[in-house]
Amino acid sequence: MLLLLYAALAAGTVILQLVFGDPISDLFLRAPLPHFPALDLGLGVALGLLVVLLGRPLDRIGPSARLNRFLRELLSGMQPREALAIAGLGSFAEELLFRGFLQPHLGLIATSVIFGAVHYVPRRNDLLLWPFAAMLMGLVFGGLALVTGGILAPTVAHFTINYFNLHLLLARET
Repeated sequence: MLLLLYAALAAGTVILQLVFGDPISDLFLRAPLPHFPALDLGLGVALGLLVVLLGRPLDRIGPSARLNRFLRELLSGMQPREALAIAGLGSFAEELLFRGFLQPHLGLIATSVIFGAVHYVPRRNDLLLWPFAAMLMGLVFGGLALVTGGILAPTVAHFTINYFNLHLLLARET
């Protein structure tokens, strides 16, 4: 179900890009300086791993522990290859929409606030950390998109964070 939602999000964003005349190919190559995709990949992986490692000490305390329990329940029974697919398609779809489509039209701050807002879980005030953390990461991903001129680096960073966090959540489930 989640994979279908992300596929629909990606397809809808591509349609928006076409309707508004934004070349989809430019999303990956808007850099003002000479563009090096390998550098974007390296930056994305490095940033993603840094965020995952910095977040590890917080995983078992307070709001982070509650969020992890919530996500573990939500994703109960997920297989590793499903985690890989969700991390990949989810990261691509979200970055395509937020950094690829919304950020050029609304700007970094507004897009980051919206990114945080969509991570809000209704009627779960114990999970208020999640939208604020997502908003902060939206600023980081958006800044990375501005610096690199495209969405490759933020997509790889987003994937790295989602994949390793899902992997760690699923490993603790057993």
